[in-house]
Amino acid sequence: MGRSHHQHALTCRAAAGDENALTVLLTQSRDRLRDRITRRTPAWLSRLVDAEDVVQDTHVEAFRQIRTFEPHDSTSFDRWLAVIAVRRLRACIQHYRALKRGGGLDRISADWRLGDSSLGLWDTLVGPGRTPSRSAARHEVIATVRVALDALPAHYRKAVWIVHMEGRPARDAADEMGRTERAIHGLCRRGLAQMRKHLQSVAGGLSSAH
Repeated sequence: MGRSHHQHALTCRAAAGDENALTVLLTQSRDRLRDRITRRTPAWLSRLVDAEDVVQDTHVEAFRQIRTFEPHDSTSFDRWLAVIAVRRLRACIQHYRALKRGGGLDRISADWRLGDSSLGLWDTLVGPGRTPSRSAARHEVIATVRVALDALPAHYRKAVWIVHMEGRPARDAADEMGRTERAIHGLCRRGLAQMRKHLQSVAGGLSSAH
């Protein structure tokens, strides 16, 4: 049986409600779909939304709408999925444009920058080789870093937050906390050491989950 015939048979099974067949099709098309979404995503939005997030949203909609899919040939599924993806991306664009008009985009941008800082701390403390590679893991890594940060004593946490999360100079932290810059560096060093122990203890499980 040729590849195109096999693909058509797979799409027919998916359209009939075979979730395993649908999962296979979604896995096969993931990279193509992500590339399509990336090309269509405006530059301003790419700073706020990862293409993988839209892919996942599209997959959820595919499971919901699979009964509407009509498998005419081996390429039908990709075309059908692309239509859903474009709709989800347009909805995302409209949502963030509305937030921008309402002034909410500044807060989202700030949250995104803090997310990048969390990922940076993960790479620094755990090692980039142990960072889950899938974009879907981003939120889990960020949440794990925040848990480690919240577990620190308050003075460690504030110093690490100002210097390593907000990216401000140690003198800012010194001014806000009424300490010397040398003391701030010491607080950060001890705080990061405690975070490293926590993050390294959970890194294996986080990586193996993805």
